[in-house]
Amino acid sequence: MLKKICLLFFLILSTAAIAQDEFDPGFGDEGGGDAADAPNAPIDGILIPLFISGLLLSIYVLRKKENQLN
Repeated sequence: MLKKICLLFFLILSTAAIAQDEFDPGFGDEGGGDAADAPNAPIDGILIPLFISGLLLSIYVLRKKENQLN
């Protein structure tokens, strides 16, 4: 039960870690600038490595659980 509460707590808090703010989208001039000049979001460059590492981690955890059940 405590694990579920902690998981929900951190999932709810992680929504505050959005890459760009809706009030200041980072276009310059306090949001009034040109969107074409806007820098990329910080997570944009490492999206594929994050996906691959998440996939490998999930495979590892599933195999470990499978071995514990046998």
